[in-house]
Formats: sequence, C-alpha cells, structure tokens
Amino acid sequence: MREEELFDAAFAGDAEKVKEILDWCRRNHKSICVYWGNPKYSHATALHYACLCKHTSVISILLQHPDILVNKKNDEGSTPFLMSCHFGAVDSVNMLLKDSRVAANEPDKDGHTPIWWAAKEGKIEVIRTWIASEREIYLGEPGNEKK
Repeated sequence: MREEELFDAAFAGDAEKVKEILDWCRRNHKSICVYWGNPKYSHATALHYACLCKHTSVISILLQHPDILVNKKNDEGSTPFLMSCHFGAVDSVNMLLKDSRVAANEPDKDGHTPIWWAAKEGKIEVIRTWIASEREIYLGEPGNEKK
C-alpha cells in the first residue's frame, strides 16, 4: 500500500523516498491518498508526523501536493499544526504559519487550541514564532473545554 509507505517515509524524514513515491504515482497515473491516516498512530497523516518530527524537507514536499489536507485531524482531533505546537516543533510551526490554508486556531476534540497546548507545555519558542508571524492567535473561550 503506497499510503503506508508514504507515511513511513515521512515519519522517518526520508524526503527522497517521499518524492519517489509521489513521482511513481504521478508517472503511473495512480492516485495516492496523501492525507491517509495510519490506524496504528491514531489515524495521523504523513503530514502530522513530518511536522511532529521536524522534517521540514518532507513538510515542504507534502504541502506542494494538490490533494493535501493541511487541517486533517487525527483521532484526538489534532491537526498537524496543533501537534507541532503541542510538542514544540518550532520549524514545523514556522512553515505551517506561512501557509494560508492552515487553520492555526483549530481546537482539538477537547477544545484546546494550538496556542493553549504550546503554553501548557512551556513551548516558549513556539509562542514567539507565532507572535512574530503576525497570524491571529485565539486562546479559546474560558470554560469552553470538554470535560
């Protein structure tokens, strides 16, 4: 299954393998679901793990694919951007903030926003990067979290 290969290559940071898979699909007129969610990893996508693992070359390749869903959520309701903020992947945050398709303030299934996670986890560089980007920051509504 090419989707699982793509996920594994993105997770490993193997940009050449990611390109090879996508090029093979294009050349052979085969479709590939670039936003396929791996059931072994809470249905997270290749972009989720490329962002989490700070694989900027892979992120760049995936963001260029016309079928990428940059705001796809995993089973916890986390987007790739939220995961990047939560785990302090500053380079990933920076790249995603530059992409206008990214819904930077999208909360997870418990109502926690990406900036909330960055603050809770003490990811100061993520917060600084976000402020410097001049993208809107939404903290969330007090008491709006699911219990």
